[in-house]
Amino acid sequence: MWHRCAVKNGMLKPRKLHVYGKNKNPQNLIWNYKQYDDEDHISCFFIGLYNALRDLYSPFKISEQLITSADIKGIEKHYTELTARYNYSIIPDWKWLNWVANWHFLMNRTKEAIGIYRLTVKYYPELSEAHSKLAAVYEKEKMYAEAVSCLESELELVKDDSQKEKITSNIVRVKNLMGKR
Repeated sequence: MWHRCAVKNGMLKPRKLHVYGKNKNPQNLIWNYKQYDDEDHISCFFIGLYNALRDLYSPFKISEQLITSADIKGIEKHYTELTARYNYSIIPDWKWLNWVANWHFLMNRTKEAIGIYRLTVKYYPELSEAHSKLAAVYEKEKMYAEAVSCLESELELVKDDSQKEKITSNIVRVKNLMGKR
């Protein structure tokens, strides 16, 4: 990515630079031209760098609509498109997924939280915490069989004996809740 700013009365010749970029237009070069009339040669660099980084990373930004709607297909599509664009596997960050799912959970939007946590387990099946979080939401929704399944998956992943004991006791507790229905 090339992001160049031009100074009207500075050392750069903005018109010449703009025409050069427009005529040459090398393949795979993303470029942008903007003239900053109220800036000097030094301050133009910082503004141009900021704008270049913002433009470079803008495809990674998730829309607020996808977050608030918990649109699983939309989120997956977003990352599929990023993977295709940059030619390597790009998946949502665990912490981001956890934040979004937890936000929905705290807002009593458990259906949406379940969807996001299922997506988390899909992308991070080896992460015991992902299974644990999904189990908690299932339990809140009285989906006890699903909660037990998640807890059993979590149990297979943990190595620490004290954690195993805690998860085992949670499995027993949730199974007891199942029996009381």
